Amino acid sequence: MINREDYATKNTISGSMAYKEEITFPPVTRVSNAPVIIEVAVFGRKVGRVYMDSGSTCEVIYEHCFEKLNPTIKATRVNMKTSLVGFSGKCSWSVGEVPLEITIGEHPLSRTDSLNFVIVKSDSPHNMMLGRTAMQKIGIMVSTIRGAKKFHTKKGFGTVLSVGEAGEETKKAERTLTISKERIPSCDDTEEKIIVNDKYLEQMVTIGKQLPEHFKKEL
Repeated sequence: MINREDYATKNTISGSMAYKEEITFPPVTRVSNAPVIIEVAVFGRKVGRVYMDSGSTCEVIYEHCFEKLNPTIKATRVNMKTSLVGFSGKCSWSVGEVPLEITIGEHPLSRTDSLNFVIVKSDSPHNMMLGRTAMQKIGIMVSTIRGAKKFHTKKGFGTVLSVGEAGEETKKAERTLTISKERIPSCDDTEEKIIVNDKYLEQMVTIGKQLPEHFKKEL
């Protein structure tokens, strides 16, 4: 957990967060306490080991990952020292900040946004960390026990699974749910409208299409 010392709880994210559909997840088949680690694209280049941390108030790119970016991108770095407060309450300093364009998900169910990342010098096993700012701006909902995150796109819901074991379990659950839905016929396939009286053509009743003919006539 990393927090900017100058972060204020009253800060809000601009932009409309009103969506018509609510994000839902498949039923939990296996609970996981593993962290959610995903892959994103930074200016089109794939970057793995990105840690989702809702407890942090800023986005982080670790220096060892920053040094691997394109020189043109690295040139946008601002040598600004940002005070950071960790879980222990100890204050440390960043080695700069850089604006990055990140893409999550796969086209067409993807989102691309520009975020400001704090550059941190650390031997962390992760390359980047997305905190609350990114989650609020992009509209991400993370389910740790499922090892997955979902977000809104113009084409529907985007889903990104963790690279760990929990993500595989969620993938199986999503696949099972999709197959189950495909096997359920729609109302248009299972029902038909019947005219009861030829004098009143607008008055119809709906019955099951699969019923035997003699039973339909009796009804």
